Amino acid sequence: MSKGLLSPVGKTYGFTLIDATITVAIIAIVSAIAVPQFNQFVVSRDFKNATRDIVGDIFELKQRALSEDTKHRIEFHAESNTYDILRCSSTGSSCDTYTVLLATKSPSSFRNGIIIKEAVFGSGQSITFQTRGTASMGHVLLTNGEMNAKITVNITGRTYVVCN
Repeated sequence: MSKGLLSPVGKTYGFTLIDATITVAIIAIVSAIAVPQFNQFVVSRDFKNATRDIVGDIFELKQRALSEDTKHRIEFHAESNTYDILRCSSTGSSCDTYTVLLATKSPSSFRNGIIIKEAVFGSGQSITFQTRGTASMGHVLLTNGEMNAKITVNITGRTYVVCN
C-alpha cells in the first residue's frame, strides 16, 4: 500500500497571521512611496502631450499651407485657454479673412491646469503660414504651475521646444 505524499510529522503548511500582516505592511509601504511618484509621472506626461499636440498642429498647418496653396493660421486665446485652427477662404498668397474654422482646441483637454500663459507672434497672438510654408515668428508659453514649455516658431516654420 502506497502512502503518497504526506507531510512530515509536526510540520504544517500555509501562512500564519503574522506572515499575512508583514506582507500587507510591506505592500502599504511600497504603495506609499510609489503612488506620489506615479502621480507626478502622469502630470508630467500629460503636460508633454499637450505641448506635443500644439507642435503637431503647427507642423500640420505648415504642411497644409504648402499642399493646398492656401494660407493657414493658428490664433491663440490665452484668456480662454484655447486656440483656433483656421484656413483662409481663398487660395493663393493673398488673404484678408480666415473664415474656415478647422478646429478649436485647448491644452487643458489633456489635464486641467495646463494653460497657455502667453502667445507672442509679431504684432499679435497668431501664427500665419504662407503658401510657401514660411511663418510669422514668435513663441507660445505653456505652464501647469510646476513646469513650463516654450514653443518657439522661426520664420521657416520650424518649431523648437524648451521645457523647464
